[in-house]
Amino acid sequence: MSNELKQWAAHIQKMEAPKELDIAIDQAIQKAKQEKNKIRRPNYKKPIRTFLFFASSAAVLMACMIGPGFISTSWAEALSNTPLLGKIFKSIGDLGLKEASKQGLASSVQMSTSSQGITLNISEVLYDGTRLSLGYMEESSQPLPAIDKKKPRFKYVIDGWDVQLTSEAVIDQNHHIGVMNLRPLEAPDSMPDPFHLELKITQIGDIQGEWDFTIPVKKNDSKTKFIQPKIVEHIGDTIVLIDTVTFSPRGTELNIRTMDVNESDVINTTFTVSDEQGRFLELLEGSGYPVSAHDDKRVTFKSNFLFTPVSPKTSVLILHVKTPEVKDFQIKIPVK
Repeated sequence: MSNELKQWAAHIQKMEAPKELDIAIDQAIQKAKQEKNKIRRPNYKKPIRTFLFFASSAAVLMACMIGPGFISTSWAEALSNTPLLGKIFKSIGDLGLKEASKQGLASSVQMSTSSQGITLNISEVLYDGTRLSLGYMEESSQPLPAIDKKKPRFKYVIDGWDVQLTSEAVIDQNHHIGVMNLRPLEAPDSMPDPFHLELKITQIGDIQGEWDFTIPVKKNDSKTKFIQPKIVEHIGDTIVLIDTVTFSPRGTELNIRTMDVNESDVINTTFTVSDEQGRFLELLEGSGYPVSAHDDKRVTFKSNFLFTPVSPKTSVLILHVKTPEVKDFQIKIPVK
């Protein structure tokens, strides 16, 4: 541990729990990122290859590692009763989730269940029609299973939803906090509102058990804008169709179809997104899958991307498409 982190750890031991816990946890996460450099966000200027998202149902595990001993015992005991459980989105959420939470789109649920000596708490929910995010905490009197970045943290059953991303921060060996992001597999407009999400966790790390939740969810799309551009562009032999674009504080979501007679051209088509000022958005999540070929034998690939939110002043979104034939084909999407 560096001297800087040792000094910071000594400082937080003297602080009163849970009065300054929110600040300290956020500092811990930031210190860990700087010290360990465990997480690297996707390069937002780097093109996104469609083939990277064939395995859309696999959760991607990201971990901010904070060493044991940073949080005192009294702090750990106070975690389950502190307001931090309502501020996990602001602590370790992505840029869009932090912004949406800041604007008051999250709801408090405060649910918990225990199995195999591990208590799983779900404290907050946010659903704007593009993603459903859950803020959670794991706690145990014994050391929790270690985080393995090569494996999903959870084994689960969630009918009708695709787990896009799970991020987690280690408070100490007995307490982890995290965020799970889900994308609906059916059109959001066809879903009831409000509804109950049935979530069954069957394994945490290498520990099998039963952590079952029935979570009340109400869509908050008061600041969500949904458009159907109906844009079709022919780029050489490749056809790109922009089906829908959704703008919200949570992020900028695009649903795109790519078609070509050559399958390799489809999977080697890449996308980046900018505004009219040339400022590129950062990719937060992406998934996709191939669908059956059409009568003309064209191969179709459906992709879903979530980028960071656009600036309120943005009037035009630009989708930059790179195919094996064309380096930078720009498709303009009116925002207003």
